[in-house]
Parts: sequence; structure tokens; C-alpha cells
Amino acid sequence: GKAVHGGGCVRCHPVGPVGIEPLVPRAGDAGGHDVAGHGYLQDQTLFSLNADRERETIKKTLDLIEKAAGKRPTGWVTPIYGQSENTLEYLAEAKITWCSDALDASVPYWKETKAGKMLMIPWSDFVDNRALRASPRIYFDVYKDMFDYLYACEPGALINIGIHSHFGGRPAMTAVFRQILEYFRSHKDVWFAQHHEVAKWIKDQGIENTSYASRFSK
Repeated sequence: GKAVHGGGCVRCHPVGPVGIEPLVPRAGDAGGHDVAGHGYLQDQTLFSLNADRERETIKKTLDLIEKAAGKRPTGWVTPIYGQSENTLEYLAEAKITWCSDALDASVPYWKETKAGKMLMIPWSDFVDNRALRASPRIYFDVYKDMFDYLYACEPGALINIGIHSHFGGRPAMTAVFRQILEYFRSHKDVWFAQHHEVAKWIKDQGIENTSYASRFSK
């Protein structure tokens, strides 16, 4: 089929010293949303921490989200691309199964670490805070053109749309974001999957190589 995977909603919040309880719904009240780790502070770079502090920060973040949401996150997105060369290893130690600290591919792929494999689910190519500085219509045009190309040419492709509550939650961007989802939904064989569902599907299918050559060369 022409399955194009459009990411379902994953809520990512730095938990911060003021607490995260008001921001994250309990698992039973989450409206189907997934919750991922997104660091302790928005402006804290993991690469600036020593090994013990980085491990502690990851654990503290996951513990606080689990307390607030009622379930432990299975995924992680480091704020401001501030990961260290050891972040994936420490995330694997913490039993995280997927991570979106990737801008070097267009489909998920496995990354080996000393603590086990991590599924990398690439982050958005074009995020809402770029469009808001110009015209929200750009946001729609980019994702429509991307979708049309992938739908026609690359079965099994992935579109991971990044949207921030403080940018994308405003009416100017929300209106356009809604149009994007409605456009995707108007096509057959489009899977609106959450990140943990993508990770589970790839694992269950036993997919080890997602390179372009492995997918399309004969």
C-alpha cells in the first residue's frame, strides 16, 4: 500500500524545578496522547554535564513525568539538540526505546549503543516557530508538498511534524496545523501513529535496515 506514517501526538515538556503536574495529564485522562522525556530545563544542554549529572538528569526527568502522568515515558527528545555523545547510551540504560535526537535521516533507523539498540525517529525538517516569523501558510505548503511527494514516490515514509504549544497553540498556527491533518486524513492508507507505536511496529516486524537502498533497490 501507499502507507505514509504521520506521527500521532507526543507531548514533550521540560519538567523544570516548578514541577510538571499542571502540564501533563494522567495516563487515563491523556486523550490518547503519548508523553516523552524532554529534559529537566529547556536551556540545559546535556553535552555540558558530566556523566553522573547527565544520567541523574535523565532519571529525574523520567521519574517526575511518571509521577505526574501515571506512566513512564518510552521516548525522549533532547531540548535544543543539546545531546552529548553519550546521551543515547544513558537513555538505553534508562530503558528508553525511541529517541528523536536525529536530523540525519527521513525514516526511523537503529543506533547501536554500549547499553543496547535505540530506535531513532527523525525530528521535523520544518518546525512551527520558523513559519510563525513569516507566514503560517508556509507551514501548510511545506508539509503538503512533502506529503504529496512521499505518497507518490516513497511508500512507508514518515512525516514527523513538530509543533510547540507556545507557537503552534496560537490560532494563526493552529488553523494551518488543522488543515495539514485534514489534508493527510483525506488520503487512503495513512497511519496516524504515535512514536511508541512506530517503534513497536518496527521491532515487531523485525526490521533492521531502513536505508533507502534496502527499501527500494532491486
